[in-house]
Amino acid sequence: MDPRRVVICPICQTPHLREPLERGEEAHCSRCGATLYRERGALEQWVFIAGVVGLILFGVTLLFPLITILLGGNRSEITLVEGIFSLYEQGFLLVALLALMVLIIYPSLLLATAFLYALALLLGGKRVSRWALVLFTLSYRWSMVDIFLVAVLVAMIKIFEYASIHFGMAFWALLGVVATQIFLVYGVGVEAMWDRWEELYYDKVD
Repeated sequence: MDPRRVVICPICQTPHLREPLERGEEAHCSRCGATLYRERGALEQWVFIAGVVGLILFGVTLLFPLITILLGGNRSEITLVEGIFSLYEQGFLLVALLALMVLIIYPSLLLATAFLYALALLLGGKRVSRWALVLFTLSYRWSMVDIFLVAVLVAMIKIFEYASIHFGMAFWALLGVVATQIFLVYGVGVEAMWDRWEELYYDKVD
């Protein structure tokens, strides 16, 4: 029996044989009814589009102001990069380094590797797609733009009574980045991306 066809229920650990499904269908555990897997159709095309859109939005996030604050006749614009650099200038080196990693490096790596994974699958790149997926699996655990977005909103609520606040283009782009990341990690799913790679290349690994 081909081990690739065996699917273990994540709830009750009952083994099942993977059967082909129509697009949009789901397979459920015969014992507890939990979802085992679903047919997502053209997975690599969706990941490719999400990667391209996410990279464009992330570029906007880095280049334009997140928020504009008007206080006492003074106008201040804050960008993500300037905020991290400000931490460094104030002597918070470790905090600045951590922010750089989880807010810029890992999110950009997540989007870039998703794009590269999908492109390599579409072009038949076995090794490139595998390593891109490995990096994607590592980077999504450390990308914290969603937490940062919530923190910004909480901070804005606290100073809203004292200043006039306007959300910049980068803020809305960051919302798009977070939505793209959620789509890739939870909508498409890391396991589904690995399953797709194994479906194409399991018997062709060097």
